[in-house]
Amino acid sequence: MSAAHGRAVRVGERVVGPLDRAAPEAKLVGLLGFLLVTAVTPARQPGVLALQGALALLVAAVASVEARVVLRRLVLDAPILVLAVTYAIAGHGPRTSVLGMSLSAPGLQVGLAVLAKATIGIVAVSALSATTPVSEVVVGMRRLRLPGWFCDLVALSARQTAVLGDDLERLRLAVAVRCGGRGRRAQWSGLARALGASFVRATERVDRLQVAAHARGGTALGSMVVPGPAVAAATASTWALAALPAAAALTARLAL
Repeated sequence: MSAAHGRAVRVGERVVGPLDRAAPEAKLVGLLGFLLVTAVTPARQPGVLALQGALALLVAAVASVEARVVLRRLVLDAPILVLAVTYAIAGHGPRTSVLGMSLSAPGLQVGLAVLAKATIGIVAVSALSATTPVSEVVVGMRRLRLPGWFCDLVALSARQTAVLGDDLERLRLAVAVRCGGRGRRAQWSGLARALGASFVRATERVDRLQVAAHARGGTALGSMVVPGPAVAAATASTWALAALPAAAALTARLAL
């Protein structure tokens, strides 16, 4: 998983590579199908989960996703890891010894399967997010006839998250400069107060956008925040390529 794959290059937070040119609606359906097949794979088939993980890594490699990006997102696995450990320790059924600890064999199997599925999902979603900006994701959702309010919500949330991230970075720098050598406790206290003010400003910003949308004669906040670019619609070959990972995962699920 490297940005140097083929002719792929990095442009800001977006990877321009082989998957970048695919229509967003095809990528969304392909991702959803792959995640559904992975989700219904039984815990008693660890070999199938391993193959599905390899498929996710292959797609991420083709998408030229940087390994450090995926590793950073694996922090989201932390709650799942706690759940897996709980399954293994508190589960019923036959016990097995792992590193001197008595664990439930069925609980360990289920916990590892849940952790594996979550990790596979993170890798697969990373491939989509690296090659598809939010504006194209919204276009794809509209083409799939998803509810307009949901598309607007995704667009608005993405825009506000980006703005809030910039605000938080500026606040962090401002607090660090003002607190200077007063210690981490003072810095955290100042940052907490700044976060509250930032949240209030974000709420006011959304209210202003809502008023502006009504003033223009509509309520499509998302279309105001993230304009839809000219993106080519999916062709038959694009749909077929997008369905390959899900089809391969389902084949492994049924064959093994």
